[in-house]
Amino acid sequence: MASSNTVSKEELKKAFEEADENKSGKLNYQQFTAFASKFEQISHKDVNDIFKHQELHQDEKAISLEEFYVWWDNKEKNLLPVFYFKQQMQKQISKAKKVIQKQKESGPQQYEQSKFEVSINNGTNEGQTLLSLYLSSHQQSKKDCQKYQELFKLGSKPGFIIKLKTSKNVDEAKTALEDLVEQVKQFVECILPVEISEQYMSMLDIQVEKDGNDLLLSFSSGNNLITSLADSYQNIVNEFKVDDQSIVLKLSCSSQLNIEKSASTANSILADLIKGLQINASFSASSFMLDNLRNILYSKILKEIKQEDGSYAEYSRRKKQEEAAFLVLASLINGISINLNTQKIEDMLPASITGFTFEELISNAKKYTTSAEDQLQLPIIQELIQFFNEYTLSDVECLGIFPESFVSIHFKTIGLSTILGKILNV
Repeated sequence: MASSNTVSKEELKKAFEEADENKSGKLNYQQFTAFASKFEQISHKDVNDIFKHQELHQDEKAISLEEFYVWWDNKEKNLLPVFYFKQQMQKQISKAKKVIQKQKESGPQQYEQSKFEVSINNGTNEGQTLLSLYLSSHQQSKKDCQKYQELFKLGSKPGFIIKLKTSKNVDEAKTALEDLVEQVKQFVECILPVEISEQYMSMLDIQVEKDGNDLLLSFSSGNNLITSLADSYQNIVNEFKVDDQSIVLKLSCSSQLNIEKSASTANSILADLIKGLQINASFSASSFMLDNLRNILYSKILKEIKQEDGSYAEYSRRKKQEEAAFLVLASLINGISINLNTQKIEDMLPASITGFTFEELISNAKKYTTSAEDQLQLPIIQELIQFFNEYTLSDVECLGIFPESFVSIHFKTIGLSTILGKILNV
């Protein structure tokens, strides 16, 4: 048997091809067992684990050389759950591609951009609490991502970025944030088993940069398995693509809610939240993409309920409700526009919700934290709250950078650290 220090991918490939007697490019359980027996670092448990969770070719239960390479490269990193998730995703992508291909083969069609719009306006004053979400795909996303990809040298790697507005000198705040990141890393290493913290922390690239008066904290991974997950996502996005910009989603929500002020009074959370509430949402997508989403939903439902003899099975009431919900969703994916304007949102909800105060929230939270009070008195929690109080404003933006899409979630909350301090008694 080959030792772990001498096995190369060329040797694996040669042995794999020898075990592939019918030259299908894949090994079933028996063939893979014979292949694995030649290498001491592939245990019988590994073989069973791989085929127990292997989902890409569920009917034939076979694994390709490429899929095996992904497992081989990550088997020492406890990444099998991610590997299996990727296989499940790939299986769904393969099914979706077949449906889309049929749609394409039906002949050339003209597609337009379908738009969904929703707006709620309960006031005109600028909100102190703000939430906004922006999602773009294809051509627009490349423009949105470019600056961050260059700054953090992401290339095609997926990444997440937290953008914080500073209240002090940005260089001083950057140094403080770098110190805080190191403390958090040490804390994680202390509470996790050594083998787990080393495996996962080594995969994660954390960087701190500045952009004008903003701090940027990025999280990305160069691990080939993580990157391949993003590639799988990109494959299906490309199938939907019919023009330069297939999806754009914008959502903004603001109110006059000031958490710190509301926490010091007996006002209800809802009463303060809906004061000056403004919600605006818009969603546009190519009709080509919507047609295919609808077809995929129909295909999924019909395949699940159709029996081998062509008849349709009897299901439980809950199952029928789920199917009905999917069918309604599928039929709605054509275009919808909703406009709401109400001054009496609180009248639509029960008194038990409208009367709920921050003091009750804090009291309820403490019921669940009292038993673990000692554990909550951790220096790292105090450091986190102190950093946000001392160096940042209540303005946070979270960015998702992907090969073919860009997500931005922006929120502003005044006094959140004060509430956390009261709940955690720090």
